[in-house]
Amino acid sequence: MVVGNGRRGWGWACGGLVVLALFLALAFSPVQAVRAASLSATNCLDDGSAGSLRTVIAGATAGDTITFAQDCNPITLASVLTIGKTLTIDGTGHTVTISGGSTTRLFFVNGNATAVMNGLTLTGGYVNDGTYGGGIYNGGTLTVTNSTLSGNFANNSGGGGGILNDGPLTLVNTTISGNSASDGAGIFNRAGGTVNVTNSTLSGNTGGSGGSGGGIYNTAGGKVTVTNSTLSGNSTSNLGGNGSGGRGGGIYNGGTLTVTNSIVSGNYAPYSGGGIHNSAGGTVTLRNSTISGNSGPYEGRGIYNLGTVNATNTLIVNNGTSPYGEVSPNGLSGTSTHNLTGPFTLATPLQNNGGPTQTLAIPTPATPTATDAYQQGDLATCNAITPGGTPQGVYDQRGAPAWWAAHAALGHTNPAP
Repeated sequence: MVVGNGRRGWGWACGGLVVLALFLALAFSPVQAVRAASLSATNCLDDGSAGSLRTVIAGATAGDTITFAQDCNPITLASVLTIGKTLTIDGTGHTVTISGGSTTRLFFVNGNATAVMNGLTLTGGYVNDGTYGGGIYNGGTLTVTNSTLSGNFANNSGGGGGILNDGPLTLVNTTISGNSASDGAGIFNRAGGTVNVTNSTLSGNTGGSGGSGGGIYNTAGGKVTVTNSTLSGNSTSNLGGNGSGGRGGGIYNGGTLTVTNSIVSGNYAPYSGGGIHNSAGGTVTLRNSTISGNSGPYEGRGIYNLGTVNATNTLIVNNGTSPYGEVSPNGLSGTSTHNLTGPFTLATPLQNNGGPTQTLAIPTPATPTATDAYQQGDLATCNAITPGGTPQGVYDQRGAPAWWAAHAALGHTNPAP
């Protein structure tokens, strides 16, 4: 019947409209975002139990933050902790030490992961047989803040006692100290890796026999930027003869290195570059920095340069005497503006003068003597640092005018700023 067919058609039409409405509602309704969770490690064990850091990491989803319910001093790991997702591990509010017990690496951040570590002490990491990365092996993206990496070890010709880096690495307000490896006892940065160090200290890291880069080893193709930081007391050791290794007590650079508002002081290399060794093909840029008090028996106690060194408003002084001078053999081979180099003694040691790291305090000018460059009429040296007596924006980590140290080093008695 015509009426029946009309009703049947209307029913199908109504059903179709309902289905269409449901489809459109689902298709265009806002999708509820999955929120990152804050998870808690509730014990200090590494036995796979509920609440252990290892178990919490395994159960976390991308974007989660792991905190700690109590002090853990230490969590001693049975094996490496692997991070394969976006994850934050935050020790804020508690004393959290994670130890490898001198038997295992602490963390591996794999290539697709983004990790943040804050407020942690990472110690006792260990790798052997030429393996790299005693404390951390970063293959992804890693940020370490307000933390300490100390006493980690890459044994038997390994590198990166503290950190081996293959990706972007950022260190802020962090101390890298007392780590050991053949090369890059503090940090080893491979080709393609990028390291940014800010408001941090690298001290007392020790390279093995014939190794290079007590504080940092930057491979050709790598990029390292150091800002408002101090590298002090790092060293390498020799195999026993001139040319047998032991280069770059503070930093060994084969890639691109930029040091700004920082101090490289008191480092030692038995062959070349007590402060910095810059290899052929390497580029070093120094701005508003001090390279002072570094040592070694052979070449370039301040900087050993086979590549390009650009320097602006920088002091390269008091690195001891050698037949090759403060910067050798190629000198400041790039752009050089308003620098002071030579055997001038800064009056104060590296110490806590305020600010995030230890600094060389600005000494009070002494009365000039007949042997001072100023007394000898070398006004050009003074004006190169402060043309017309006007500060050139040379500051240390504290914001103090480091340019005045050049005057004091020369014994100038110009009025203090």
